[in-house]
Amino acid sequence: MSAFQASASSSTTTMGDRKEEEPSAPKARSSLRRQESTHREENPADEAAQQKARALDQNMQEAKSVDSAGNTTSLVGGLVLTDQDAQSQDRKKFFHGSVQEGVEVINDDHDKFAVFMKWMEDNGADMTGLYLKKYTDEVRGVHADRAIPSNSQIVTVPVKLLIHEGMGQKTSVGSRVHNDPTCHIIVPAHTQVIIYILENLNDPECFFKPYFDILPASFSSFPIFFNEEELSWLEGSDLVRQIEDRKANIAADYNAVCRCCPDFGERHTLEDFLWCRTAVGSRNFGITINGVKRTTMVPYSDMLNHYRPRETSWTFDDSQQSFTMTSLAPIAIGQQVMDSYGKKCNSKFLLHYGFAIETNREEDGRCQNEIFVEFKMPDKETDPHHNQRLQLAGPTLSIRCMMTFDEKRTQEAFSYCRLAVANQEELADIQVSHLDRRTFVEVRLFFSFFYFFLLSFLLFLCFFFPLPCRILALTFFFPLLSFLLSFLHSFSFSLPPRPPPPPPLVSKKKTAHTPFRLLFDQQSYSSNFRS
Repeated sequence: MSAFQASASSSTTTMGDRKEEEPSAPKARSSLRRQESTHREENPADEAAQQKARALDQNMQEAKSVDSAGNTTSLVGGLVLTDQDAQSQDRKKFFHGSVQEGVEVINDDHDKFAVFMKWMEDNGADMTGLYLKKYTDEVRGVHADRAIPSNSQIVTVPVKLLIHEGMGQKTSVGSRVHNDPTCHIIVPAHTQVIIYILENLNDPECFFKPYFDILPASFSSFPIFFNEEELSWLEGSDLVRQIEDRKANIAADYNAVCRCCPDFGERHTLEDFLWCRTAVGSRNFGITINGVKRTTMVPYSDMLNHYRPRETSWTFDDSQQSFTMTSLAPIAIGQQVMDSYGKKCNSKFLLHYGFAIETNREEDGRCQNEIFVEFKMPDKETDPHHNQRLQLAGPTLSIRCMMTFDEKRTQEAFSYCRLAVANQEELADIQVSHLDRRTFVEVRLFFSFFYFFLLSFLLFLCFFFPLPCRILALTFFFPLLSFLLSFLHSFSFSLPPRPPPPPPLVSKKKTAHTPFRLLFDQQSYSSNFRS
């Protein structure tokens, strides 16, 4: 297993910036739902509970007996990967090696998950047809215990079970941070959620304690927690810089909160803040609750692993006052239910979620991975055309490129390279093209402003004339004058555009996102580019 695969194996992730799963503790069976139904049979509260338990057991037996033809991996507890799972290594990478060996890892953490599930159901959450499955200490997934058709609402989490930044702002610390104009936070919404969690994490009476208890105890697969040896695996990658930047930004937010509220720093260390920032960053959903955009922690829903193309959608439903998830395709019995964390480069998946994707391509074949590249113009000492090049672009260009040519940043990088190697004749043609269009645009803008101010001035003078004259001017004279000026404007200055129409000139600043004029189109770049 590669380093990236190992990282992926120890995570269970979800949206926004979202999530990883946890090291834990006691007595496991292969399914929390199975344990729950057995408990109900031993302690039946009523006939309805017994019937529900028997129906659940029947579904589980059916899941175990699914025909394994065409499947490659048996899961702990007798479940098998469906054909959909077997077709993708990226689905199976979330299953630890012990799953393939059919070995159950026994640790006494089942009780807190049973408490969590009961807390969810007692407070109105509905996950009918789904159950949590433990693979190892750090890896869990959500599976279907029955066949689920497309367009079915599979998860309902009432608003009372959600945690968002508005709740953090109501705490003593959150209120002071929110109302202090000198407290500059880089990610204020995330920070308010962090404040709420840390301030309530150790409160045994907190309503959210069952949820806090199942949050991961560590995030060892996330690069900001890598040791020196693990960081050395990334040597030569721009990800090393991104890791340092992320750690610095998180520390800056922690220090800003502590400056505003010194008592917060006495209760919570930077390590506590890093842990909570990672939990919130990797698990949150960006949703709109009753018209207000929120950064939200959604218990249970944040346990779905990532897969594309997406198989579920989610939103906050105002009519139900709940967060809901809906299946976008049929889900077979025993199949793991997946969520999509969006189209992202593997560096972002690893940095924010603690895993990477083996085949990070969309259905159309487009690879989402990017590479950070720095370009520079030839040195002044060796390039006689150095000053001409700098009239058209900056001395350097830092940019993240994709593998597809029709992506804007990739075209920008090729255009910069084209300019960097252009000879004198080509530079002259490029420069004339830029100057012609810039002059044309400047003239058009000048006359547009001139006509606007002329009409405004005449309109102003009109108010000094008698009322009948003003009515005549407004209804006849000014519309006619506007039409004539517009006609003369377009007739005099509508030059034919040069194909293809160029974007704005490049800024001379050193920036990773400098807009740059594309010097050639997709059809001609091969013949025009010189190495």
